[in-house]
Amino acid sequence: MTTENVPPELIAEAQNLDTPPERLTELSYQPALRPLVAANPATPSVVLEQLSRERDLTVRRAVARNPNTSLDLLLELAREFPHEFLANPILPLLNLTQPDFIKQASPQAWLQLLRCEETPLLWLRWLNEDVNLSRIRWFSDETMWALQWHVAIAGEISEFNEQRQRFVSEAVADYERRSSQVGLYPRSFSSTLVLLTLAIPDLYPELVEGIYSPDDECWRRLLLACYPYLHQETLLKLVSEGPLAVRVEAIRLTPLPPELLYELARAPEAEIRSAVAANSATPPALLLTLTEDASSQVRSAAARHPQLPADRLAHLARSSEPEVRQAVAGHAALGAVERELLATDASAEVRAAVAPHLPPEEALLRRLAEDEASQVRAAVASHSALPTALSASLARDSALEVVLSLAGNPCLPPKLAEQLCAHSQALIRWRVASHPALAPETLRHLASSHRQDRSLLAGLARNPNTPADVLTWLAELDDREIHLALSQQPQLPVPLLERLAARYLSEWRRQRAIVSTDEGTQPIEILRSVAAHPSAPLTLLEQLLRLNDSEVAITVATHPRTISQSQSLIFDYLLETLREEIIKADLPSRLRPLLLQRRDLPPALLELFAESGRWVERYLVAQHAAVPSTLLETLAHDGNCFVRAAARARLASQPRD
Repeated sequence: MTTENVPPELIAEAQNLDTPPERLTELSYQPALRPLVAANPATPSVVLEQLSRERDLTVRRAVARNPNTSLDLLLELAREFPHEFLANPILPLLNLTQPDFIKQASPQAWLQLLRCEETPLLWLRWLNEDVNLSRIRWFSDETMWALQWHVAIAGEISEFNEQRQRFVSEAVADYERRSSQVGLYPRSFSSTLVLLTLAIPDLYPELVEGIYSPDDECWRRLLLACYPYLHQETLLKLVSEGPLAVRVEAIRLTPLPPELLYELARAPEAEIRSAVAANSATPPALLLTLTEDASSQVRSAAARHPQLPADRLAHLARSSEPEVRQAVAGHAALGAVERELLATDASAEVRAAVAPHLPPEEALLRRLAEDEASQVRAAVASHSALPTALSASLARDSALEVVLSLAGNPCLPPKLAEQLCAHSQALIRWRVASHPALAPETLRHLASSHRQDRSLLAGLARNPNTPADVLTWLAELDDREIHLALSQQPQLPVPLLERLAARYLSEWRRQRAIVSTDEGTQPIEILRSVAAHPSAPLTLLEQLLRLNDSEVAITVATHPRTISQSQSLIFDYLLETLREEIIKADLPSRLRPLLLQRRDLPPALLELFAESGRWVERYLVAQHAAVPSTLLETLAHDGNCFVRAAARARLASQPRD
């Protein structure tokens, strides 16, 4: 946020020490002026506390340097901004009036202060004395080593001799060993793992265990989002390691080398062999072998393969197992003889599977429209070229699933669609009211004549032909089901979409603050749907990303607007999220070395680790192959003697311009 468009007189007011506190409070409401208000020593401490919670780093840094910031808040900000804390002009006065104030600093604050070369020697000596006298209960080995190797205590290292190099190597090995012993990532961290995977897709194999749950599809959606960007090495790793469901999906998606497919076809798990049978690159000979597998699940998967020869399809159509015949029934290359055979199959599931693929003029289709099994009649009702006469008879069917299937058929005649809007079943009225065969004027009439029929109105809300004035009226109703339907409306005007988002963002925050017992559609469901809307502007997508919801994060990352921006929205938010978690040591220990070991780690993430309170991590940054010179120059002034020596050695080894 810049002050480019802010009147000069407001800028002057925000910077002026004589500006009244009340006026500075008013000016703090303007985002562009917040950095200036945060830096003004005349700003009330209450306002500074509010500004310390701003997302803008510039604002928070200014609060950390402001002498009017309360001591408690200063000590809290020292965890994030140690250099600014040490540069605060109030410190000399505090050292005189409250010489023991620094003893109130938290362990995390001390780790950050120990990475600063300008930390007062007096504080370091005090800390060292109290450690030796065991006065500090929280003092850890990590803090002890950070103190011992502070440059003010240990002095400069001109070169790494064998003893020092051994010590550093052992410290790094111990750091990596301890990290590897930590258990699975906490489920509460899954949204950050999703963001990290979206930003660096090749991390998927390592992070999926923190995301995977058999109860939801988040892991699958994330895999599909990352798949186009995965390197071959990563794909091969996914195929051979991790949760079974993830391996199966990776095998199904990835055109694998023939030798690997043959190897996987010998796997003991039927799910793995089924995935091989579904793979587009499976050799014909292997495919034929899989049609004779001991598992009907595998044979069924092979029967669905588009490259399966017609003669083998004909053979499988006569299988003794209904599951296999059902798989064959929907195959595009199935012969007419076999299709007719399956249309008279004893299994209703098989007849239902073949019905949508029968020629519309065949008598068999008419016969199946009168089948005793409702699931078969429902399959006929979904036929993409259903004759009008059959549509009319199926509309009178007594089974709900049949009429429901017909109501969703794209070729439903408009007149029949209008008639079904008066059906006695609410679910059918909901389904048919969204049908694109209904004209705008018909939809307007339905809205005005069925104002109390919430099911029908929810269907109208989803219909792409519903007039804008009707959509506006529907948005004003206090009904979450209708609002969910509106959020799925492709033609919904952006102002209405933003109004829905604002309402349910507010409800979602309120719901999180209390124990909600609401039933039915939840605010997060509507917000997820808003995130998927094709017209959602970038500003709204950014707001939704901050919900820290994994489903929303994946939806935003795969949104066309985000992709057009090269996913910078995702990466920027990831940096903002990880910054606090890395600096304050909230990022799971198991993940930290995993990131630092990656040679392709983006420089922006290296910069975050360069602010870690753990000196070993800063040392690893100094040794990283991708570390930029500007970051090495910063680390050359680190408080830790090993970190600064490593950074200076790297700088000295770089070719001079």
